[in-house]
Amino acid sequence: MKRQRRIAVVNDVTGFGRCSVTVALPILSAMRLETCIVPTAVLSMHTAYPEYMLHDFTPYLPAYIDSWAQRNLTFDGILTGFLGSEEQIEDVERFLMTFGGTEAEPGARPRIVVDPVMGDHGKIYTSYTEPMCKAMRRLMPYADIVTPNVTELCELTDASYEEVMAEFSKAGVQDQTWKMLCRKLADMGPKVVVVTGLPQDAQILNLVYHRTDDTLNVIASQRVGIERCGTGDIFSSVLAGAYVHGASVEEAVALAARFISVAAETTQNFNVDPKEGLCFEECLSMLTEIDPQHSELLDVRTPEGEVTGMVVTREVAHRYGYLHGTVHLWIYRLSQDATGVDVLLQRRSENKESYPGCLDISSAGHMSAGQVPDEAVLRELSEELGLTPALSDLKFLGTFMGYSSGHFHGKVFRNHELSYVYVYEKDMDPKDLTPSPEEVSEVCWIPGSVVTEAAKNHDPGYCLYEEEWKMVLNGITTIRKPLGGQS
Repeated sequence: MKRQRRIAVVNDVTGFGRCSVTVALPILSAMRLETCIVPTAVLSMHTAYPEYMLHDFTPYLPAYIDSWAQRNLTFDGILTGFLGSEEQIEDVERFLMTFGGTEAEPGARPRIVVDPVMGDHGKIYTSYTEPMCKAMRRLMPYADIVTPNVTELCELTDASYEEVMAEFSKAGVQDQTWKMLCRKLADMGPKVVVVTGLPQDAQILNLVYHRTDDTLNVIASQRVGIERCGTGDIFSSVLAGAYVHGASVEEAVALAARFISVAAETTQNFNVDPKEGLCFEECLSMLTEIDPQHSELLDVRTPEGEVTGMVVTREVAHRYGYLHGTVHLWIYRLSQDATGVDVLLQRRSENKESYPGCLDISSAGHMSAGQVPDEAVLRELSEELGLTPALSDLKFLGTFMGYSSGHFHGKVFRNHELSYVYVYEKDMDPKDLTPSPEEVSEVCWIPGSVVTEAAKNHDPGYCLYEEEWKMVLNGITTIRKPLGGQS
């Protein structure tokens, strides 16, 4: 019998002020991970409060780590955070060697995220000495992902923070400086470098650099409210949790960034001092309801269809009603019906997250982040019905803005979609189709007049927009009108 996924978190334990283990433990637990703590220190409150009390745990770390080794504990993930001394960095290096490095059981290596917490806003924390900053580099060979902010990136690569930010103000992230710095850090060992929290106008940018193919991707999220303590710990915790569950780095980063935006929005409803951090507890359902391993990423769009730069998971888009792109393909055949056509509709599987069991458009689906409509519509048609027509067989009618909401399977569902609408004239026997059972329970021809009445009366057995159906009928009429305009 398999065990629950398990992650080790190496960080301090702070009693008051949401940071370090205080945020990592509830977040990772909400993400269904057994979370095991390696405390580097115990604080009454974090160091932004002058009254804090600190008990250094360094003398106890060797025995603590050895007891786990004697128990032959194994982990699916390891997340390291703030470290208080050069000696602690040595202890953590030994921990990574024992549980995640050369001494780990072959084939069972955990996914390791190193958050090199050393400073911010161009300044290194007063507790960090130059030898400690140099020693932090010794953890890099063990990291799958390292998550520095700009200050930490510059410190680890011997770059000037002022010069880097000056170039950023001129050229943004298109400047080659970013790839050069990420490449330099990746050369120390990490497979992926995630540069966090780069502010640009109303957005926060996170840069994802992959050493294997020397690529740099940008994932943007909405900048909400004021800066608050502990945000970096929240980001690294969500990222690590999603990554351990098998999400890609981009998916994990997008989820972490969006979770912080939602938590920041929520925090504005409370009278909370910035030192107290984000009221993330109010938003943990975002993480319990999402399977990070199967979270499709979507571009948030403007009503004109432009990509905003924000990328969210499908679940988040539907929970909070973000406008995203979809493709709708209507398959029709000529008939003696009053409308002149029959329409091929699919009945949605009972397992669908929304409108289970309802009759729906012939083929419909989301446009994944970075995907264009023509690519998406052919993909959906193949996946849902097993059809592979040429793109030239389809006719694009235009876009339609739709919004619907409801509660399904005990969850709120808000669907705000900009649909790219296509039609496809093809007479076929539904029995010859190979619909995906996860998506579709049956496929059938419905007379156009029946669809018209169902859409007009908002029949609960259908999930169609009346105005879109009118658009489709008008489009079919235009397509079939003889040259010269005579009907």
